Amino acid sequence: MLKLNLRQLAIIGIFVMLALSSFFASMWYHKYKDVVLEKERWDNINRNGSELPILAVFRGYVKESFSKDTSADPEEWSETNSTYGQCAVAALVVQGFFGGEILRAEIPEKWQDAIGFSTHYWNRIAGRDVDFTREQFPPQFPYDDLISEQLGHIKMVDREDMLSDEDVAARYRTIMKRLEKILF
Repeated sequence: MLKLNLRQLAIIGIFVMLALSSFFASMWYHKYKDVVLEKERWDNINRNGSELPILAVFRGYVKESFSKDTSADPEEWSETNSTYGQCAVAALVVQGFFGGEILRAEIPEKWQDAIGFSTHYWNRIAGRDVDFTREQFPPQFPYDDLISEQLGHIKMVDREDMLSDEDVAARYRTIMKRLEKILF
């Protein structure tokens, strides 16, 4: 049987601790590296003006779930502009699946009559704006100025505050039931 003195045990203990810390540091480095690579991939995809493929597919499913009864303004909703009045519920759905923040902008008064609404909601995920309802705006509307805060103030909104509105909560539940049928 091998007998070790206290000094030899301490040296072995140090080597074991160094090996374990190197192992765990390597694990964390690889996880960090994966996050950095995913961010670079996201940046490269967004430079081309497109979105991650999973978001593009999911966008189609969400848009398929839109209807007159999920619009904030059912009287103005139409199949030719199916995203009209859907921004709040779409932002909730996107955040529920992908995380990130929900943002809200006030539409400048001079545009409110022309487009028919006074606020707009969309998502920011990993620093990138994701808006499944951009198409509801007319072509002449300065959308990029709106989401870059050049037309007014943008604020982050709380999911629970949005869902405390009975109408928004009911429309959100309707879309989620439809998505459940599509996805599962």
